[in-house]
Amino acid sequence: MIEIVLRRDITEFEPKPFFGFTTRHLMTGIAVIAASAVTFAALSVAGPVPYSVSMYATFAVGAGVGYVGIGRPRGLKPETWLSITLAERRVPRLLMYARPQVLGAPAERPRKKRRLTRADRRALKAERREYDPGSLEG
Repeated sequence: MIEIVLRRDITEFEPKPFFGFTTRHLMTGIAVIAASAVTFAALSVAGPVPYSVSMYATFAVGAGVGYVGIGRPRGLKPETWLSITLAERRVPRLLMYARPQVLGAPAERPRKKRRLTRADRRALKAERREYDPGSLEG
């Protein structure tokens, strides 16, 4: 049998058509610039926030968007991780609540199985004797 072994770096190859950046890197950069510009404009122009505070907030938003776009949580690409997360959130969750226990009240004990009496055992034996597999055949 012929076995072909591919090295890990060959299987994880991503083409880099944009000056050494992948499409994901380019789109993430555009998203970071857009989110940072909107954040800075919203805080500094529209609101009475000092420029230094709006710059810190802009940096935090840009770093968050960049991590989501380029980072690999749990070793997965962002589009794979996002599709799994969205599919998981669509599944309805079943919540089961336990009955609250009142402090000082005795807890419920599991009930014991009722044992068969002699009469019950005799009745079961009689039923087994009455059943004849040959009587079912025509």
